[in-house]
Amino acid sequence: MIHPEPMRAELFRNWAPAVVWALVILALSGEGGSSRNTEGVILRLFPDLGPDAIFYINYSLRKGAHVTGYAILGLLNFRALGWRLAGPAIGLAGLVAIIDEAHQATSTLRTPALADIGFDLCGAALAVMIARGARGPRATSPATTNPRES
Repeated sequence: MIHPEPMRAELFRNWAPAVVWALVILALSGEGGSSRNTEGVILRLFPDLGPDAIFYINYSLRKGAHVTGYAILGLLNFRALGWRLAGPAIGLAGLVAIIDEAHQATSTLRTPALADIGFDLCGAALAVMIARGARGPRATSPATTNPRES
């Protein structure tokens, strides 16, 4: 017999972290996450740096945030998919990246960039591949589930 309540609870437990993290990413894609705002923080922390240094620090931190944020999202998607479906986990992160850049196109302070989707996908793919490798051979492979067939 199918028990819908436990299934719903498991679905929520598996996907809630990924959905919440995707919403955090999308919230940061608004004007609050603009380059002007992050540059202002850097200027307050390091007032003696020149404009070139500020630019490169800002650029590096922002691209690093793309890779890190989407690495976390890719990992949460992979977890929600039972650590089995790497491609869909990365694909879902890519979908959020596309929505993120489309949202930025509606803001006067943000500039959408296809390269950012590339950074996002690299982060998601890197995290999923590391997690997949760290988990080792699958426990459900034929060699481990039926030793009599070898």
